[in-house]
Formats: sequence, C-alpha cells, structure tokens
Amino acid sequence: MKYFLFNTLGDTSNGDYCFTIKGPHGGIDSYDLIAGFRLSDEYPDGIEEVTLSLDDKFHGLELASFIGNACRMLAFRATAAQIITSINQAETETVPFTLLNSKGKIHSKDYV
Repeated sequence: MKYFLFNTLGDTSNGDYCFTIKGPHGGIDSYDLIAGFRLSDEYPDGIEEVTLSLDDKFHGLELASFIGNACRMLAFRATAAQIITSINQAETETVPFTLLNSKGKIHSKDYV
C-alpha cells in the first residue's frame, strides 16, 4: 500500500512561496477541515464561498502547487489535488477557495 506524507508548512527554504498562518473564512469551519469531518454531512445545503488570506508577515507571493500554512490544512492547486484524488483509494473531498493577498485582493482562485 502506498501512502503519502505531506508537510503542511510547505517548502520553508524558499521565502518566495506563499505562506499563511491564517485559517479559512467564509462558509466553512476550519475545525471541520482539520478534523477530517465529511463536509457533505456537515453542510448538506452546500458550502458558501471560502477564502484564505495570506499573512503580511510573510512576503512570498509565488504560487506553488501547495500553499504552506500553520493550520495543518492541505491547500493544493486544483491540478495537483486532482492527481492526488485520482490515485487515492479513500474518499476525498475538495473545497475550492479564493486565495487573497495580504491586502484582501484576489491572488488566485485555482486552489482547493
């Protein structure tokens, strides 16, 4: 059986990559994401728009396949997440979110 281990901090050796210590905002509780609850059970009517803000303490703005974070979330670019879910043998839910820069402007909409 294959398994994957992801470091949620991302590549800390490259300060150009995006990083945040903030949790998601909007239609979902961050505890539900971290605890691994099935979101379709928690939110049967669907999930409202979710945003994740970059922190102004970290100046990196380069978009990598993974957004490093201190909240223990797996924040992947949609194409990378699709690869993972296609080979994963367990049920996997993805929640699209809008990545905001530290000034609150849209930085990317291509992450889950």
